[in-house]
Amino acid sequence: MEKILVCVEGRRGAREALDRAFSLAERVNAHLSVLLIYPEHRLEEDMVGDEESVKERVELMLEDAELKGISVEFYISRGSYEEEVISFVNEHGITHLIVEQADDGFKEGSKCCKAHQNIRHRVQCRMEIVQKRT
Repeated sequence: MEKILVCVEGRRGAREALDRAFSLAERVNAHLSVLLIYPEHRLEEDMVGDEESVKERVELMLEDAELKGISVEFYISRGSYEEEVISFVNEHGITHLIVEQADDGFKEGSKCCKAHQNIRHRVQCRMEIVQKRT
């Protein structure tokens, strides 16, 4: 069975990547894992504003996916985005990874692209990078 992982950064969210993952999981009857990653320097008690709203949006999207019959597991972790993704892929036997490219300006976009390249070189699964719609 196909095992899909979609990664969501706690600061940004990844609506396009989540939509793509839900659509793919429903179409191929795959098991879907959603990994919400918060930066390592923040603790759960410190989550404010954007981070909390991202978590709430993800949870609402998960409820909708489960109503459609999609098998979804939701995980939250803290740490380095790259290391958390790589670790999760390797530990859970993920076969398809979906991530979203940041478009927060050149510096953030470049940093995100480099992180995705590093991940791609260290995992043994297909990797799909989704662009935000404008």
